[in-house]
Amino acid sequence: MRGRDINVTTVLTSRWCQARQTAELLKLSPVKDEPSFDNLEFNKKRASELLDSERKLIASWHGLGALLIVTHGGNIKALTGLDIEQGAIVVANPFQESSVSPRFSKVVLQTVL
Repeated sequence: MRGRDINVTTVLTSRWCQARQTAELLKLSPVKDEPSFDNLEFNKKRASELLDSERKLIASWHGLGALLIVTHGGNIKALTGLDIEQGAIVVANPFQESSVSPRFSKVVLQTVL
C-alpha cells in the first residue's frame, strides 16, 4: 500500500481475530472493530442486515485519505461479486455522479523482497 502511495487514514475490520491481526500487522492506521464486517458465513441469519450496513458504511465514507476494510472472502464476494485469493485486495473506485454504486477491481499485491 505504501509502495503505491495509498494514504490509508482509517482501517475498519471484522472482530474475528485473523482479520483483526491482519489489519494490525499492516500498520497503516489505527484499527477500529466494525461488527458489520464480521464473517457472513457464521452470521447467515443476519447476512442481509450486515451487508446493508457494510454498503452504507462504504457509501458514507468521505474522510481524508483512503478507507481500508479488512474482512472475509464471503463478505467481499457478497459486496463486489469478486473472488479474491490471499495477497489480493479489492479497490473501490469513488462514486461517480452517474453511478449508484462504486466500481470494484481486484489488485494483486506482490511481495517485495
